[in-house]
Amino acid sequence: MSEVETNNQEQEAQPPIILALKNINLTIQLDKRVLEVLRDVSFTVKEGEFVSIIGPSGAGKSTLLRVIAGLVKPTTGVILYRSKPLSSTTKGISMIFQNYALLPWKTALENVEIALYSNDQLSSNDKKAKALRSLASVGLAGFENAYPGELSGGMKQRVAIARALVLEPEILLMDEPFSALDPLTAEHLRDEVYSYIINPSSPIKSVIMVSHNVEEVVELSDKVIVLSPRPAHVIGQVNIDLDRPRDKKSFEFYTYVDQIFALLT
Repeated sequence: MSEVETNNQEQEAQPPIILALKNINLTIQLDKRVLEVLRDVSFTVKEGEFVSIIGPSGAGKSTLLRVIAGLVKPTTGVILYRSKPLSSTTKGISMIFQNYALLPWKTALENVEIALYSNDQLSSNDKKAKALRSLASVGLAGFENAYPGELSGGMKQRVAIARALVLEPEILLMDEPFSALDPLTAEHLRDEVYSYIINPSSPIKSVIMVSHNVEEVVELSDKVIVLSPRPAHVIGQVNIDLDRPRDKKSFEFYTYVDQIFALLT
């Protein structure tokens, strides 16, 4: 086999790019001054990738995630989803917010069903059935009628995950999903979340997570995008090649941790 044929086969084996950010810029008008939030941000996400975005506090990580979700329009630049320009929200991309965004007067089941309200193709019974299945998939079968105030922080996060999963998105966006949890709960939930979303039965093809926790991103990610202080631009990309489950005490693990810290500092 020739070298050209070998290279072609290697290229064909690469997962397709599901999302591409090209030269994303965002400026915001504040009173009489203009604030530059994002500057020339570009990166790609392949199918099957868990990508994390990390950077200093206030850098614009969460804003960037909202741009990807279609909730904030960039000043210039383009986002390609399945090679087509993305100009607004789409059912293929779902987001889990940092504060869970659960309605306290609605049950866990009702909070998940909210995501399906605008789907006129489903009957009320179908929506309820999908919401129940989604709650069961994150380990909350039996808690359908519980209100957020009756749930622990980890359980609230599971409800938020179930609400995102019920839409059957291809790309899941997570904004600091574990930051409000105590360390022990966060550790357990990280393992569970990965198993919920990265498995053959899940519709999710790729995940993009914003985090400030370097060990967390090394534990979960295939690729880490490192942002500068505001205006945020990409100062590095770290591809993590570690077997799963990952040994957080290994030399290889902390080599990646040190590499990301070096970029941040």
